[in-house]
Amino acid sequence: LQIFGGATQLVKGWNSAELCAALQSGDPRTESVMLDYCLHFSSRNRCDVFAALAGNTSCRTFCFSGVSIKDPEVEVLAKALRRNKSLQQLSLHHSFIGDIGAGHLAEALKRNESLTHLRLSNTSIGDRGAALLADALLVNTTLQVLDLEYSCIGDVGAQKLRDAAAQNRVLTQILLGGNNIITLVLLGSNVWGPSARAKREVLDAVKTVPTMLESSNFGLAYEAAAPFETVDELCEGIGFIVQEVAPAMTVATPAHKGLALRLQQSIRSKALEEVRHAAGLAWTSNDNMRGVAFYQCIQHILREDEEGPLMMACARYCRSLNAYLVTHRDRQWQIASASGPVWAFENDAGLKVPFLVADGAILEEEHERADYFETSDLCFNEGHGTPYKFDFITMIQTNQHTGKTRRLYRLEAAEIDGAMPPNNVTLRGAWLPRRYVEFFMKGRVYRYAGYLASTDSHAVAMTFLQAAARPDPELVPVMFFFHFDPLRGCMHVNLLENLTECRGEREWLFQHYSAFSVRRPADLSKPFCAAMPVVIELDVFPDSKEVGADVPSYRGIDNATFPLESCEFRGLKLMDALDRPPEALESTVQPRGQVMLQINGIAQQSCGSSSMCLVVIAAAAAAGGIAREEVLLWSLCSS
Repeated sequence: LQIFGGATQLVKGWNSAELCAALQSGDPRTESVMLDYCLHFSSRNRCDVFAALAGNTSCRTFCFSGVSIKDPEVEVLAKALRRNKSLQQLSLHHSFIGDIGAGHLAEALKRNESLTHLRLSNTSIGDRGAALLADALLVNTTLQVLDLEYSCIGDVGAQKLRDAAAQNRVLTQILLGGNNIITLVLLGSNVWGPSARAKREVLDAVKTVPTMLESSNFGLAYEAAAPFETVDELCEGIGFIVQEVAPAMTVATPAHKGLALRLQQSIRSKALEEVRHAAGLAWTSNDNMRGVAFYQCIQHILREDEEGPLMMACARYCRSLNAYLVTHRDRQWQIASASGPVWAFENDAGLKVPFLVADGAILEEEHERADYFETSDLCFNEGHGTPYKFDFITMIQTNQHTGKTRRLYRLEAAEIDGAMPPNNVTLRGAWLPRRYVEFFMKGRVYRYAGYLASTDSHAVAMTFLQAAARPDPELVPVMFFFHFDPLRGCMHVNLLENLTECRGEREWLFQHYSAFSVRRPADLSKPFCAAMPVVIELDVFPDSKEVGADVPSYRGIDNATFPLESCEFRGLKLMDALDRPPEALESTVQPRGQVMLQINGIAQQSCGSSSMCLVVIAAAAAAGGIAREEVLLWSLCSS
């Protein structure tokens, strides 16, 4: 049974009452229930479905993701879990559960004897909630995997979980990536097992990502990659990407196979012949695997930036998608010098895009001379030789190889609207930690190291912002305003409205590593809330090629990130330190000394150096060279 958001009626006509009845009766069709992004479920509906799990004997996997679940609703679910004896996997991913909800679930874990996997990633659980869950782990005897990634847990909560895990003989994994943790894994070599695993955990914890396009694995792969040549080849690539990313996002095999199959069927059922349009459909699809959509798989690969076959497949997909996103928007400013009418065509986004001035002049001449015009020699067709027919009576342009048609327009320059969104502005709402907001200083030029979605609808941006609200005082609601050059527009963005299955979002998607500059930074001195977010105004570069590849990238993490291979501590390279015996480290480390970190041979005195020093010292500790108490002392000295 798979139910996806937006449907008021469930699969096979079931409504929520019939679903509850099926759960209560142990209907075998409820063995795996996926309720992903069911935004139309009322609070009463959710409570009824949760309560129905109490006596259920058939359901093994239950997923309710992508919807904000309130504390009283979590309490109903927790009471049901105390009585349930069949459920093995429970996913509440992206449900914004907080510490109170975590407390309810912790009480349930103390009595539940069937649950083996609990996914609480992308929630608002903090140190207090983590401590309550840690107490439950001291009692629970069945849970094997606890996923708390991308929550709000810090060192204190992580330490509680680590201590509890050390005493639990059944638990095999606690996933804590994406939290505000500095020392948990680095200092935990004795708990996490043998030295080989400790080393791997250290490498994962201090793994850094490049801050520049030219130094990224993606940049190298993209330069060497070619787009997929056929839709079938694209579908194979999508299947491979989903298959390879799924384990990293803790998604089971049936779920990722289902997503790949549904995407492939959707692309083929729409008879999309152009690879770029098929790539756009995959990006905008609302299909998902346990709350993880395909576009999130691509963003995950770009964020992790690991070389290999998966990165190359991602680069090929990006090449294909960018054939749609990166357009000839420089035509817009060229028409300013043109005299007379301007010729334009309607693109796949439903916008009027001007032909190049030279092509427009030819079309105007032929329009005056005849009713039809056939040619393969226009500038936009250079190198392809595709025959086109222009019907000046019906104003239709036809690709005579594929039969694809487009509307033609003969307009005044002021009527051309294909280069930019209305008012030359798009928006994006987001919740950011305060330190990330401070990254956006006036005049700063940066690239965004992934695809960046925005909308030309203020109402849509506010809806997304408020739906993602999290009760964390460290998070700041931000509304980004992207300002386009009024003449040149932007060459690496496009409207996806005519491709998407989520109509009405008015999504303008920027290509990966698009360049921006900060026009106006956030004013954090004024009060703010979800209804009145702080504002950051950005200028969009018309062409990212105008900005050097060495411009720093923003990834939603601290900007002070460096390649591990270039980090030195007391003359000892970090990578070497992980392989040194304790006595070698002891000869390098001296108590109460000044901490000096070298990166690329340059002594770092900037604000990011102290945190990196702590990472290096803690890595040495995990390798067995420094006692934990000394690490705490050194962390103070490094500041």
